[in-house]
Amino acid sequence: VAAVLIGAWIWLQNTYLLLDGQLLRRDAEEVVLSGQQLPHEKLLQKLRNPKVFDLRQMEAETADFDALRQLFPQAEILWLVPLDGDRVAPDAKEIRLKTLEQKHLELLSYLNGPQVIVIDRCENYDLLPELKSRYPEAEIRYNLLVGGNTVPMDAVQLSIQDPDPEKVKAISCLPELKQVALLGALPEKEQIYEWMCAYPQVVFEWKLDLFGNGVFTTDTDLILSGNS
Repeated sequence: VAAVLIGAWIWLQNTYLLLDGQLLRRDAEEVVLSGQQLPHEKLLQKLRNPKVFDLRQMEAETADFDALRQLFPQAEILWLVPLDGDRVAPDAKEIRLKTLEQKHLELLSYLNGPQVIVIDRCENYDLLPELKSRYPEAEIRYNLLVGGNTVPMDAVQLSIQDPDPEKVKAISCLPELKQVALLGALPEKEQIYEWMCAYPQVVFEWKLDLFGNGVFTTDTDLILSGNS
């Protein structure tokens, strides 16, 4: 009897594996994981030839995906990508982001080429060209956050309060822009002229104190105090 029990135990150990709270055959081709975290690497390596891992029932992170891909490069991994507080299928065609940061570019690389990317409020203007270069075929729609104000990408006019070089970068991301009003505390005129040279397609205007009158530089009719 003891020999039979020992033999059964050996067979059980060689045939099955306790993985993620479930008894799973070591030669299982499909493995469904639903725990809080990925099982230990040494435990996973006891699987003989898994073809599919299903992580859609667990809150898998990119580190889990990367670890599994390294262990089983030939296996198919079904999962949901953590993106902006949500879970997105890798084959999703349209993606919506609250903002755009470097971490979003990294997470988007786990998707299979979205066709539409919508950004609610982008303040990192330098990342938009990189996003467009990564997804040249995708339709990218966005609003910019400029000095606390939301500006649509097709805006033709823009007001910048207390302009500085970082805020002025927004101009390069507004392809339809025609006119920019510089308000509040202004930099030295040399800086403004530098911006005018950098963006010749845009008309800049700002207010001058001319004989006690506030006059925009684009005004054609100047009414000066004291004139009769």
